[in-house]
Amino acid sequence: PVGRGGVGSCIFELDDLAGRVADDEVKISVAILIAESESGAIAYVQVCAKEFSFSDIVRITSDNPLIDPTIMDSVIGKYLEGDFDYVTNCHPRTFPQGTETEVFSFKTLETTWKNAKKKSEREHVTPFIYYNPDKFRILNVSNEKNLAHLRWTVDKKNDFDLVSNIVSKIKKQPILMKDILKLFEQEPELTKINEDYVLNEGYLKSLKQDENERIES
Repeated sequence: PVGRGGVGSCIFELDDLAGRVADDEVKISVAILIAESESGAIAYVQVCAKEFSFSDIVRITSDNPLIDPTIMDSVIGKYLEGDFDYVTNCHPRTFPQGTETEVFSFKTLETTWKNAKKKSEREHVTPFIYYNPDKFRILNVSNEKNLAHLRWTVDKKNDFDLVSNIVSKIKKQPILMKDILKLFEQEPELTKINEDYVLNEGYLKSLKQDENERIES
């Protein structure tokens, strides 16, 4: 493994992602930071990265249990190949919800941690980065076909029901995006299980809190 990393009180092993995407000349410390607290999540990420001297961070969240390692490798590869502060596959979104991967440098994290003031920016960690393209070198990795309407993230019970169906029907590990798409072609009714969603509902709530705090102040 690359090392050990922690978020809040959670300690977990890190897979050797760096070894899978970097050649002998490219050495990169990659932390997978999974989930965050409801308040000040950016502080947990910053403390973890600083404590373990990570130079670069790969961020995925625990509400995406079917994260596709091939998509992660693609995003990480673009980050390693180019001179970017932040690389992702979800701004703008063309991949399904539940496949989000973000890669950024510790320097970018430090700048964000020091300058992000709004609750939405600190709770959701990276909005300050992708809404300030004048301050950061940003690349978004796009899918060939726009599949942003598909969803296998887990926020509510119907999301969990869909993911449970997927896991029960696809008998292989890891379950990749192409496997899920093939299943949806065979059983299109599955996509109706969680079709009544609000995109980025948690972030929209945070924006509302930002507005309320602005009015109160």
